[in-house]
Amino acid sequence: KALKLIVLDFDSINRIDSTGMEMLIDRVKYYKKRGVDIYFAGIKGPVRDVFQKSGIFKVIDKHHFFMNITGAIDYYKTGDIEENQKKYEQYIHQVND
Repeated sequence: KALKLIVLDFDSINRIDSTGMEMLIDRVKYYKKRGVDIYFAGIKGPVRDVFQKSGIFKVIDKHHFFMNITGAIDYYKTGDIEENQKKYEQYIHQVND
C-alpha cells in the first residue's frame, strides 16, 4: 500500500529555527507532490509563531493542523471538523510578536 498520510506530533517541540522550518516546508512540498498529506498536531505558541511567519500556510491550509494526533486521524478518516478543531484553526493563525 502507498503512503497516504504523515502526522507530525509537535507536542514536545518548544522551538524551531528558520533552517528547520525551511527543511520542513521542503518536505511538505515533496510529499504534497506525491499525494501524501502531512498533518501537524499539538503546535504551541512559539512554534506556531514561526510557522505563521515562515509562509507555510501558502503551501498547506489550516485543515492540516490539529490539537492532537487523534483529531488528525479522525479528520483524515471522516473529513469531519469538530467544534474544538475549528477553535484550534483560529489559534494556529495567531501570531505573538
